[in-house]
Amino acid sequence: MATIAESLETAGAALTAAEIPDARLEASSLLRFATGKDRAFLIAHPESEFNSLEAETFRSAINRRASREPFHYSAGNKEFYGLEFVVTPDVLIPRPETEMLAAKCIEILENRESPAFCEIGVGSGCIAVSILYNIAAARAVGLDISTAAL
Repeated sequence: MATIAESLETAGAALTAAEIPDARLEASSLLRFATGKDRAFLIAHPESEFNSLEAETFRSAINRRASREPFHYSAGNKEFYGLEFVVTPDVLIPRPETEMLAAKCIEILENRESPAFCEIGVGSGCIAVSILYNIAAARAVGLDISTAAL
């Protein structure tokens, strides 16, 4: 079984060979995803070894990223408006500017009595869920033509 340091070195080299920008940083981020360990743990314990599930999850994520799959699809999640969302190739990866849309919606709805809204093309649900998380009294309907996204 490989150590954290050895795995990061190998993964960084694989992503560099695939011409992935910031290969070492992405390898480290995918390692955090695969192990559930934070950055401080990985730095403090480079000699630690993975269990077989962590090793396979990491290897799969690196292979997916090396084949140019977007990072967040490889990691399987994306932070949006302070919340963590599952993302797959069936949904769009939330973009930072979409957080401005969520913030504006919250601003518009937060002082209304019985706020309600409908999101068409809900995808990962990040916009609707973020609004609902921030406005406890709100109600929403989310629609999407894609069964896989839903």
